[in-house]
Parts: sequence; C-alpha cells; structure tokens
Amino acid sequence: MISIEDILNENDTDISVAMLTKIKNKFCFVIQPQNRWGKSENGSDILFFGGIGGKVKVGESLIEALHRESLEEIGCDFTLLENYEKSIPWVTKETVERKNIYPSDKNPLPHLIFQNRRSEPGRKSKTNVFIYDTILKNNFEMQPIDNPAIILIPEMTLYEMENGMNIQEALQKGVEIIAKIDIPQEGILKPTPTPMALIKLYHHKKIA
Repeated sequence: MISIEDILNENDTDISVAMLTKIKNKFCFVIQPQNRWGKSENGSDILFFGGIGGKVKVGESLIEALHRESLEEIGCDFTLLENYEKSIPWVTKETVERKNIYPSDKNPLPHLIFQNRRSEPGRKSKTNVFIYDTILKNNFEMQPIDNPAIILIPEMTLYEMENGMNIQEALQKGVEIIAKIDIPQEGILKPTPTPMALIKLYHHKKIA
C-alpha cells in the first residue's frame, strides 16, 4: 500500500481536486470558460466540460481546496461522502487499475484518481485529479460563477459523450444547461478529466 501523502508529494505532478455530485439523478459538471473552448473542423465551438474543482493551492488540504472551488464555481458548499475502501480506481486515458491507498488525518480517500499526462509549457509532466463523492448543500441556490454554465447530464448520456456530442442531441437526451451566457446551439460538448474518468470506468466495467 501507498499513502495518499506519497502521491501528493511527487515532484513531477500537479495536484487537482474535483467533485462527483448528482442533482435530480444527473451528474453535475461545469462548462469551461470561453477562452478554453476549441473549434471543430467545420467551425463549430467545442465546449469542454469538467468537474467542479481545480488546482490545490500551497498549504491547502484536498478537501479545503474542494470547498473553496465549490463556492467559487457554483456558489454553494457540499457534504463529503467518505470512501472507506482501500482499493481506489486509478484511471488514465489508456488504463484502469486499482491501487491500495491509505488516507491521512488531513486528506481522506477520494472515490477515484484520474492521472492526466501533459506536455504544456509551464506545467508539470502530469496531473493527479483526486475526485470525491459529494452531496451539494442548498443546490437550489446553485449558479455558474467562475464558469459560463453548469451542465446536468444523465448517467447513460454521459457514457455516450467520450468523443463529444452536439448540444441539440444532448438536450434531446435529457441534458440540462444552466447558463449565464448564450450557449451556441450548434456547439459540441466534450468531456475533460473528471467526466472522462467516469466514462473510462464505465467502459472498463463493461468489458471486464
């Protein structure tokens, strides 16, 4: 077994946190800011969506960072659903395995860890995203703050979105968007690490 602190202290690794939470039996994510959107070959906007969360600041515990990010991004806090298992899914873009990890007093075990390898200037070679199960408090007050929109996605629709999905098709499949800007109706929704980790876990279980 390895400790959660061993993972946090790896020199070549950035640390981020994200939450898994559901509202009306739909996963809750956020659409990234417009300056992070892409373009498809036919010129449609690609709207990347991911988990509520972000990079852990120096001196913060994982949960402190997640509380801060939740308030900054959607304006409401959460209750943590603790994970008492020792074997945690460790997901990359290519593989899914389980690792035996033990928590610390400061940092409880996440639901899963997604490792994203990077080649961006100024970033470390990889990022470990610690993903926690949560229940939102006062989700009726939820609103997009740091991001242009919140997106609610039915579980089975999410699993179809690995390569992106047209917004019109997504809406027909039960996706809801709570936006503070006009969302391009011909845009494409595409997952980033947190939803991608769930998709990878689902496909792994289907073939296991």
